[in-house]
Amino acid sequence: MLCELGERDNDPNVLRASVAALRAAIRLWAHNDEPDDWASSHNSLSTAIAALANIEKNEALLLEAISIRQDILSIKAQGITLEGRASHKLGLAIDLRSLGRMTKNATLFDDAETLYEECLAVTSPDSALYDWANLIGGLGELALDRFALDPDPWHLDEAEKRLNDARPVMVKTHEPLAERCNDLLTQIAAARDQAS
Repeated sequence: MLCELGERDNDPNVLRASVAALRAAIRLWAHNDEPDDWASSHNSLSTAIAALANIEKNEALLLEAISIRQDILSIKAQGITLEGRASHKLGLAIDLRSLGRMTKNATLFDDAETLYEECLAVTSPDSALYDWANLIGGLGELALDRFALDPDPWHLDEAEKRLNDARPVMVKTHEPLAERCNDLLTQIAAARDQAS
């Protein structure tokens, strides 16, 4: 709850409180005893840390969030559905994309794209329309991030296509992500205007 409030309000103090509370909570169990609880609590912690890292532009915190997500994926390799694994991979892809943006490292974009594609392989619009649109939108944002490092107009075309594919679903299911799509499409239009 604190993490959601901190993210919504873009409030680093609330996110710090969330991280502290989650760090205290995860001391309650080891992954051997309660693997699902362990993974869930660590997923919440990595989400809070990543949100704080993005607000503060803190590379070390983002690396910590990535490390936690990688631990979850290695420990949860057994007994997790493909869809559940995709959910954890999506979080890792988002964090890698954020770190790539922060450090201007295109290799991290490649790693993020691989994870997005692995998630798409088990997520169809017929069975999980919102999840599919979220992945497509993430690939659109990734293409726009790539354009910031490599101003090839192809990246803008790719970003626009992906975001336009995701936007109709987001308009119906998730207003903040629909607004994010609109914002990114506006950025694409501005980048095209600036290039011409």
